[in-house]
Amino acid sequence: MAFELGYYDLATALTPVTAETLRNTQGKPRGTRSWCDTICGDSPAIRFTRQLWAWSIGFMAFIIFSTWFQNKLALAANDKDAEFRIFLELLTPWAYGGLGACVYLLRKAHTYIAERSFDVHRKPEYYNRILLGVIAGGAILLFVDRLTNDEGQIIQLSSAALGFLAGYNTDFLFKAIERVIAAILPKVGVDTVKTAPPKTAPVDVNALADQMAKAKGADKEFYKSLLAQLTGARTK
Repeated sequence: MAFELGYYDLATALTPVTAETLRNTQGKPRGTRSWCDTICGDSPAIRFTRQLWAWSIGFMAFIIFSTWFQNKLALAANDKDAEFRIFLELLTPWAYGGLGACVYLLRKAHTYIAERSFDVHRKPEYYNRILLGVIAGGAILLFVDRLTNDEGQIIQLSSAALGFLAGYNTDFLFKAIERVIAAILPKVGVDTVKTAPPKTAPVDVNALADQMAKAKGADKEFYKSLLAQLTGARTK
């Protein structure tokens, strides 16, 4: 019992560091590392960081190539390549969004490795962050055309800069979407909704009188009582 209480106190004091996160950030001794460990990393945390390096280099390579090729086409002023240049311009904010997400994850991974708190089970969440950053980098242009500071002054930012900011901080996109929703959709509460009264057609007394004249027996008495209730008079 004393051991369990001591282990609980130790785990509480060291949180978020656990035995598993220590294994994830534990590297191999230098004499036992293979060439694959040296290149790819000798621990799950280092291997994931190297994967982030690859993603970041890929996004940077595309951005550099796209920028260079767009400038080259602009100098050449060749109309037959205009469609390809426009296509590269459309893809650039998405690539900046992915790069921003990778920069955010690299910054966080550095902190997790230093604190020995990297959790390998959260890798799907990190990969989703990259994809979400790519989507945010392109989608932010649909909701934001300019930014203002607290004094109301307009902040001039390019589409690439907006894409990078949206990828680095995906909450930037969600806040923009919420502002658009609040501006477009009306705020309707439960108290403001009124139930419309049911629409009823007026009763045709003459039609009921004709039905009473054609009816017999109990049906005739039913129509008599119904007409009496509607007209307030006794029907013979």
